[in-house]
Amino acid sequence: MWTAYQVGSAIPFLKGLDFSPGETSDFNDLPMREGSVESEGDSEMALSETDRSVIKVISTTEIKNYIISEAKYYDIDPELALRIAKAESDFRNICCYKGCEFGQGIYQFEPITWEEQCEGEVDNIKNNIDCAIKLFSRDEYWRWNSSRSEWQ
Repeated sequence: MWTAYQVGSAIPFLKGLDFSPGETSDFNDLPMREGSVESEGDSEMALSETDRSVIKVISTTEIKNYIISEAKYYDIDPELALRIAKAESDFRNICCYKGCEFGQGIYQFEPITWEEQCEGEVDNIKNNIDCAIKLFSRDEYWRWNSSRSEWQ
């Protein structure tokens, strides 16, 4: 499975993403902490079907590796962090099926939580994971109670 995170133009065929023409993400690569699992090199470049512009994509493996890396760094149970991401979005950078106002990104942040607790853009994969890990480090797992039965 692939998630687009940097684009050169609108690509409506990628479900869950809403980019305007010419808009790009500041998300370039997922940094890995020293001693973490390295990416298997399965990210790749793709071409937009609409205008043939280059799209950088990131694999689910890379997303999982970044979650593991950050969780270990902040002394969070990496398996729990992965289970929550799996339950919330299946590691996809998408809006909730009800709409973005009900959750967005890997960890499905609601807009009010994002505004009060997080930095950057909610649809930026790195920002989304970083904020979730920050909240986990403060023992704020209650924020994901709606999916608790799937990850506890």
